[in-house]
Amino acid sequence: MIWKRLSMSSDISSGRYKCIGYRIGDTYCLSPSLAVNAITQVPVSPTQVPGTKPWLLGATKLDGDIIPFVNIARFLSIPQTMSRAEHSNPVALIVRGGADVGDVGVIVDQVVGFIPSGNLTDAPNANLKIPPGLGACLVGVVTGDARTWAVIDIQALIADPKMQTIDLT
Repeated sequence: MIWKRLSMSSDISSGRYKCIGYRIGDTYCLSPSLAVNAITQVPVSPTQVPGTKPWLLGATKLDGDIIPFVNIARFLSIPQTMSRAEHSNPVALIVRGGADVGDVGVIVDQVVGFIPSGNLTDAPNANLKIPPGLGACLVGVVTGDARTWAVIDIQALIADPKMQTIDLT
């Protein structure tokens, strides 16, 4: 959504536009920084929601809003590769959802940082293995900062109908 709107902007090629770099499993991903409200540590004890799928860690109040926290690697059936320090202190991207979805805390294996768009080059022929669950949200592949990145529409990911069905039935 945001990525498509900004892809026509001169801000991308000029480098004024920033992306958030993060890792899910072994895949390094980029998403537009405008799609993310915040980056935060996952609350120590979010409120458990009984009868929900195992990838929903729980929910907590953040800045007056109730935010569900989703373990995205588990949701997508991607093996997690967190270090011990990362596992004990997980990080979430608070992704802006639309009116139908609301904001969602997407727990990732690692946040790499902000990557200026001017550092990125399209790499359509890159040999990047994309986990099946990420394929539907893949916008493209780029290189930059000594990595190959999967460009992910993270808002489309949280709007996935499967993610909206959190109960076990």
